[in-house]
Amino acid sequence: MKPFHVITIARVPVFVSIWYLLLLAYYMLPSHGNPGQGMLWAVCVTASLLVHEFGHALVARSFSLRPAVVLHGWGGLCQHRAARSDRDEALIVAAGPAAGLLFGGLVYLAVMQLDVVAPRWRASPYPVMGASFLVWINVIWSLANLLPLWPLDGGQLFRLLLRRWMRDLEAAQRVTHAVGIACAVGVLAVALVLFQSTFLAIIAGVLLFMNIRGLFGGDVAGRRRVRTSKVARGLLTKAHAAFAAQDWRETARLCHQLRFDAEVDAVALDEIWKLLGIASCELERYDEALSYLKKLPARGPVTLARARCVGALRSPEEARSLLEAAGAQLPAETRAALEELCHR
Repeated sequence: MKPFHVITIARVPVFVSIWYLLLLAYYMLPSHGNPGQGMLWAVCVTASLLVHEFGHALVARSFSLRPAVVLHGWGGLCQHRAARSDRDEALIVAAGPAAGLLFGGLVYLAVMQLDVVAPRWRASPYPVMGASFLVWINVIWSLANLLPLWPLDGGQLFRLLLRRWMRDLEAAQRVTHAVGIACAVGVLAVALVLFQSTFLAIIAGVLLFMNIRGLFGGDVAGRRRVRTSKVARGLLTKAHAAFAAQDWRETARLCHQLRFDAEVDAVALDEIWKLLGIASCELERYDEALSYLKKLPARGPVTLARARCVGALRSPEEARSLLEAAGAQLPAETRAALEELCHR
């Protein structure tokens, strides 16, 4: 079952998998103790995952890589198109742990400040417990995530570092997986012996399997394929049907779902931006719509929708940009309105 779109934040769609909801339900089982504590843990985990993944996503968005965030059964994932360089990719990868460490540090400083100005805040156990969870999750997980263990962020940074030192990229990927196997074995031992955590042991086992498969000829770190899958083609057909019926909300929902699907080629992606931009414009989400429409050549209905967004937002800079790109294509009345806006 594919993840479903729940919200868009800062032009980054967020998807949730049913497996993530089951994971949250697992945390709140009565057998784990206080259900209120389990619910608080679930909230803190979700907030921390979003902070981490939006660290990746906002940097990816600054590089125009069209990121999307998904919460799934093993945690979180920021999906985006391939970075233009190893440097850009390294900045995107490092931004996740950096955001987590910063957030955890801010929570810790807030706790210290509250102890000084309002010491009674500790009278209730839940605020103290929530602050403790947030610091522990963001600091400990962010540091653990920097282990050179593929596909964790540390493993990805380790691979990028090896690629700068080693001319043979395949050899660098093999070393990445070999080191990942050693780290996964270590994490598995710690999970079983020190923490006695079945859940952590399962995660370590999955990571161990992924690195063994990568080392011995399976999926190799860093390889990417882009094609339009059957599922994506079916969703795009449904999006066109919703667009033709002027069901703008359904069009936008389907297009956001398509944005998450990695198996979409450049031609299909341009069609998604067109449908999503015009649908968002009809829903009067003008700032969001403009961000999609500007990814496309200024012609036909894209130009008209973009002009409507610019008029609604009253932006002289965007008006000037549109007139330069497609002034001759615009109706005389629209062109005159944009020219007037430029002089304000």
